[in-house]
Amino acid sequence: MLNIDKTKLRADIKATTDKIRALKEIKRESGQPRMSWKVNADLEGLKYKATMLCCIMAQSRGRLHMPGKMDLPAQLQHVEFHQREYARPEVPASAAA
Repeated sequence: MLNIDKTKLRADIKATTDKIRALKEIKRESGQPRMSWKVNADLEGLKYKATMLCCIMAQSRGRLHMPGKMDLPAQLQHVEFHQREYARPEVPASAAA
């Protein structure tokens, strides 16, 4: 299991959810012209990213983010590529002593 920089991960989760909330607020405004496919695509992309980030956090804790949809090995395979971005560099044993 990788040592995850949870501070950076939490900051990215917060930034992503703030962007989602802002887009949803725009969609809810009355008098708005029909939203373009670009706004909906951006929203779907942000939702996917938020789910991925939450899966990374859950995986770092040994838990499942979506228990009904996948098990731990499947979740690990799902987030393996993306969690490298949040991995802390490992300190060699000789440097720690």
